[in-house]
Amino acid sequence: RAILSVLKQNHGTWDGENFVLEEDFFFDDGERDKKTWRLKRVGEGQYEGAREDVVGVAKGFQDGAAFRLEYDIRLPKKDGTPGRKVRFRDVMVLTNDDVVINNATIGYFGFRVGGVNLKITPEKAAS
Repeated sequence: RAILSVLKQNHGTWDGENFVLEEDFFFDDGERDKKTWRLKRVGEGQYEGAREDVVGVAKGFQDGAAFRLEYDIRLPKKDGTPGRKVRFRDVMVLTNDDVVINNATIGYFGFRVGGVNLKITPEKAAS
């Protein structure tokens, strides 16, 4: 199923140690969802975080313009109950033109079972 993820301007805050980011999701079947990431710097280039659907602690690693975020989530079943636990590995790279390229892989018991590729662009100012 197709999904649109929207990161609106001013929906993220950074105070030098803590990052909070709100994501709005819109699915092609009309479903909507909202998730909030909360990441905390725990060392040089290292972060830990949480989101409503993350199992345990998300681990983040920054190296220059690249940021890797690894976390487990339980995919919901059609009836809304918790389903299978899968591992996400997001690799995000900030380009020179302020575009973020996000390549995510989804694993289940160590096997790659899916992937998501996103291009996050800044909103254009209204004229």
